[in-house]
Amino acid sequence: MQVTNAGGSPRHQALTDRRLFVLTDQATGWREREPELELAVQIQLSNIAELRPRPRMTFPRGRFDLVFVDGSWLALSCSFQEDMQAMVTAFHGR
Repeated sequence: MQVTNAGGSPRHQALTDRRLFVLTDQATGWREREPELELAVQIQLSNIAELRPRPRMTFPRGRFDLVFVDGSWLALSCSFQEDMQAMVTAFHGR
């Protein structure tokens, strides 16, 4: 699944039973290269209050808000709405 931060480049993420990991791809530039993934951030799920889906009819289709327990939030989006729904479902099913 790819995740992007409000219009940025796609990122890769993983949701475990305790943490959300977000990886960045350092293989940038005009030439196509193999991904060079690096850990950007890991967030304890106990610090996340909610993943709130915000689907849209136009790009980005898979937007969702990552809401922290302190009330702050971050708008993210997946390349596809189905990926966003899978992410939200996995979070709520933990």
